[in-house]
Amino acid sequence: MNIRKVHMLFPRIARRATIAAVAIAALVPLTAVIPVGVASASAATAPAGTTVVDSNSAEVKYSGIWRTTGSPSDNGGSIKFASTTSSASLTFTGSTVAYVTRMTSSSGTSVITIDGKTVATVNGYSASTKYQQSLFSTSSLSAGTHTITVTRTGQKDARSTGTNSIVDAFVTLAPSGTPASVPASAPSPASAPSATAPVEAPSGSTTFEGDSASVKYNGTWRTSGSTNDSGGGVQFSTTAGSASFTFQGSSVAFITRLTSSAGTSTVAIDGKNVATVNGYSATTAYKQNAFSTTSLSAGTHTITVTRTGQKDARSTGTSSIVDAFIVSAVPSTAPTAAPISTHRYADCPAATVNVTTARELMTAVSQAQPGTVIKMAPGTYNEQINMTANGTASNPIWVCGPRSAVVNVGSIQNNHGIQVSNSSNLVIAGMTVTNSLKGISVIRSSNVTVADTLVDNIGYEGIHLRAFTTDSKVVGNTIKNTGKRDPFYGEGIYIGTSDANWCAQTSCQPDKTDRTLLMANNISLTGAQPIEVKEGTSSGIIRDNIIDGASAMPRAEEWVKVKGNDWSIYNNTGKNSTMHGFAVNGSVAGWGLRNIFYGNTAPVGAAGYGFFIHEQGTKGTSGTKVYCSNTVTAAGSGFASQACIS
Repeated sequence: MNIRKVHMLFPRIARRATIAAVAIAALVPLTAVIPVGVASASAATAPAGTTVVDSNSAEVKYSGIWRTTGSPSDNGGSIKFASTTSSASLTFTGSTVAYVTRMTSSSGTSVITIDGKTVATVNGYSASTKYQQSLFSTSSLSAGTHTITVTRTGQKDARSTGTNSIVDAFVTLAPSGTPASVPASAPSPASAPSATAPVEAPSGSTTFEGDSASVKYNGTWRTSGSTNDSGGGVQFSTTAGSASFTFQGSSVAFITRLTSSAGTSTVAIDGKNVATVNGYSATTAYKQNAFSTTSLSAGTHTITVTRTGQKDARSTGTSSIVDAFIVSAVPSTAPTAAPISTHRYADCPAATVNVTTARELMTAVSQAQPGTVIKMAPGTYNEQINMTANGTASNPIWVCGPRSAVVNVGSIQNNHGIQVSNSSNLVIAGMTVTNSLKGISVIRSSNVTVADTLVDNIGYEGIHLRAFTTDSKVVGNTIKNTGKRDPFYGEGIYIGTSDANWCAQTSCQPDKTDRTLLMANNISLTGAQPIEVKEGTSSGIIRDNIIDGASAMPRAEEWVKVKGNDWSIYNNTGKNSTMHGFAVNGSVAGWGLRNIFYGNTAPVGAAGYGFFIHEQGTKGTSGTKVYCSNTVTAAGSGFASQACIS
């Protein structure tokens, strides 16, 4: 388990289930890992003995009108929300409880009461959507039965567009919760953890595990494992030894496991001793900050931890233990994410044409004029849907359908679900596309929007824009189970054309599929990269996407691969990479240049970098900028293959 930003993202589990103790020991209060009001999106795990009560559980009692909306990123796959006077209550037994929500740009404030007494007012607003966020927690209740109530106030942050109250889950800790067992391997962890809260990496920081290639060891160091450590283990030395870590920034922290057999260590910065730290604790304490500084000059520094062979009189040994180093990002002047106007399924106007079959749909599209709104009825549309339609910027043509309107050609071996060609100012929104060779393709078009569709069980790529398609948007789609015929071609979203196919597809010219927006898509279970942007493309934006690379084939080494020029990639969140988090590939001459990355969250969980930049020429010549405002954890090779910038 890695040191994470200070908030909680619970596993998506069934209606009610007890979470195993894998992150912290049960005696650590929930308040140590669920601070109030944190708006962030990284993973953590509940302590042993805790129970997650999902918003759909019968144990949660609702007053007023509450509706359900779903996302795979929510606990249990959905939330309850209220836009009128309402409340939600849970009665539980224990001394600890947390209220978990989804934070959005349209959420308001809610009052929290315990046993009828108001204890907090919480703000659910966030400029970008944040899932499984703890807005309130307490671990100081008396033993016994209590009731927590969340009540919509109807008030809001001045920046919010609404006053919704949202319930995702409640987390409780039963009185019988006991610490997880700890391996007996050296350096002799004690049987119960210390009450000292584990250190959690702040937003904008990067954690380098003790076994990272970035940490250089001198002497004999061995590994001791515990799920309570950052990264699942520590490095320890019982003989003369030191551990050094070179980093860029003005802040660094040395994280250790305190034990009853640890001794003292000196800490040096750039060769100068700055502290002697004591690793002794009567009871084992995990992920402890033994030393930190925030006053270094900007630039490159080296921190060195050296075993002294000395100890506290109470200690039974003189081990030196390295769990991790945390580097805080220098203040970033990365570009600010500007608001972007998009067409969404919820914006679909009243129908001017209603259709119930594939043939009716294609006929309606062929006859559409600017301002036409085609509504698909629920049902199955069992042919490839070919579309050519041209609206105007002020009067686009809409094709809308609910998720229950399903384009299903019946086989992943051939045909597209929807193919758009030679079109402009066309909006496709809401429906499901499944069981086709390719999901949705857009070619030789401009100003086409694909929004809020479900693309599932596809032979090759999910959504593909190519052949000089420009100024188009792929927004709010759920894309999963691609590459079912051949994972090599199973990208979630694919932009442009490989240079190997330019002569066959684009008259031997670079495929200038330019100024594409990929925003707020949820992509998982892909055969190849969740997002791949090819050479020839330029000036696009990839932002606010949620990406899971768990099922990608090994050669799909990153969540997002960019081979084009001048792309901005920001505020995306990934997990489960096979190698790197985000990558630029400059293998084609003249491409892979001047791309920028900022505000992304990359819990890589693999041997590579958070950001890997492959350049044809001398390192640093591509003009790629990786800002320190990105957050990287569990990347075996480190933050990035080049220094981050402020």
